[in-house]
Amino acid sequence: MPYHILGSQNDDGLQTKPIGEVVIAVSPPCNDDMLSVFKRMGLPAYQAPYNMLQNLQYLRRVDIFGANCGSFQGAYCNPQDVRQWIANGGKFLGSDFEDEPIQKCFPGIIMTDRNGAAGILLAQVVDPELEQIIGSQIQLNFDMGSWHRITRISSKEVGCCGHIVSPVTVHLESEGRPIVVSFKYGRGHVIYTSFHVHAQATEMEEALIKLLLLKPLSLTSGIPTATLYRQFGQG
Repeated sequence: MPYHILGSQNDDGLQTKPIGEVVIAVSPPCNDDMLSVFKRMGLPAYQAPYNMLQNLQYLRRVDIFGANCGSFQGAYCNPQDVRQWIANGGKFLGSDFEDEPIQKCFPGIIMTDRNGAAGILLAQVVDPELEQIIGSQIQLNFDMGSWHRITRISSKEVGCCGHIVSPVTVHLESEGRPIVVSFKYGRGHVIYTSFHVHAQATEMEEALIKLLLLKPLSLTSGIPTATLYRQFGQG
């Protein structure tokens, strides 16, 4: 199934926070472990309960929530609460299987299948900030099959529950198919990546993962992703 090419994100009106005040939570580890990467970068983050996306009271305490692949956040997701949290400035980062909560909250914005095959893909970097650090191309090792391929993305603004979902932006793609995408909703953002960290990650793959985790921090703090990487990602 073909996907729709998108426009660029618009961050007008984004409210920023000093890095020291940003609260980062991640779901329990499974097929990947965002918490360990945040800790390697020296950034404060904590492991959230499985039902984080079920409780607006919990969500209001955090600025960024990362959903590890395989942590089944879709099963615990309350779409109304999650949308409200994002609209008020929350940043959601979902990895591989964790496209389900995104699809529950924003039907039709990002569509996937489960036909990703294990192997190495050559990916093109179409995000200028990421390109500053990892260059225009990167080899990615998908070490497990059945990863979720992005098959279609929304190319236009869509109204949803009183707020606007922006056109989806592609950050990384391979053979014309998106691998990392994002969109804005209200004052918040959603980032989704089909690729995630694995046990034998190369140096460049590790750099990419760090950049992806720093992306929501950049959106929250107003500091460019490349600048944050030079400060936190090179250790």
